[in-house]
Amino acid sequence: HPGAPAANRREGEDCDTVLQSTSLRKTRRTAMTRGLLSWVGFAVDVVLGPVAETLSRVGAALGTVEESLCWVDVTFIVLVGKGVEVLTWIEVVLGVVVRVKFRDSRLHRAPLQQ
Repeated sequence: HPGAPAANRREGEDCDTVLQSTSLRKTRRTAMTRGLLSWVGFAVDVVLGPVAETLSRVGAALGTVEESLCWVDVTFIVLVGKGVEVLTWIEVVLGVVVRVKFRDSRLHRAPLQQ
């Protein structure tokens, strides 16, 4: 068969036989490649499986830590809020006290100036 590649054509072989053997070789090569790739994949899974598991555990631990930190933040904000509220009340009370004292002192001083 003039269309068959010269390298694949042997004496006494017809085109169909050559085509079959060529496609068989290709199929075998593909199968071997796939097999090799699946083994590589399996090896990677075996190696990276524990790593991924460890990473997910670390992630979970970090999530817990982050949640704890969030609660610390919330507590801190609440405490600071309460603190500020208390300070505001102290300021208000002090302001009133200072104003009353100041007014009293002005009242006491006023008759002396006359």
